[in-house]
Amino acid sequence: MGECMNFVVPALGVAGLVALVFSSQKATAKAKSGVLSSTPVRVDTSELIKKSSINRNQPKSENSKGLVPKTSANVRVRNANIVLREFDAAGIPLAIGLAALVNACYESRLTAALGDSSSGKPASFGLFQLNIYGAGRGMSAEEMLDPKTNTKRIIEDYNKNGQPLVDAYKAGSSVATLSGLFGKYIERPSDREGALTKRANYARQLFPTIADLPGKDLYE
Repeated sequence: MGECMNFVVPALGVAGLVALVFSSQKATAKAKSGVLSSTPVRVDTSELIKKSSINRNQPKSENSKGLVPKTSANVRVRNANIVLREFDAAGIPLAIGLAALVNACYESRLTAALGDSSSGKPASFGLFQLNIYGAGRGMSAEEMLDPKTNTKRIIEDYNKNGQPLVDAYKAGSSVATLSGLFGKYIERPSDREGALTKRANYARQLFPTIADLPGKDLYE
């Protein structure tokens, strides 16, 4: 051991050796704290969707919140791709587009769902369940039920209210966390705080391979 150190010191110099030790200590500290250097991760969104529960037929279902119509896997996959394509066209990072997709699936199962109001009449429509008193104000039912138009409107809402997502994305938050934030600040359900956990967990169910990766590391 002594002979090895005698060899290293002349080669590096005392200052170089100190720097090497300090660098090693920093790396060890980062590893212990769980802070690792970011590594870009390519996401094949077509494969991601294909391997998820999105690629399954959706049976008709109805409850106190409304009607989810029977929808084929092909239509659900098509709607998922519309969401990601529109978010990408708007210049929004992939991870936030994925968070939006998680929320669309949570809200409507990517179908032309109708949400009931207290009067029993539909008040929320389509992929992101645009509400006639909220994000869907001024839109016709036909417009809200069109997947592309529905998505474009939610992007408008994101552009107005999405700064918390932008900040979280830049800070390295995961897709799961971004999904929760999208629920809280863009979808804005009655239980906004609960949306943080529920939609984050739903992201992990839907996309387990990428849900907990830092969003800013993902690219297509």
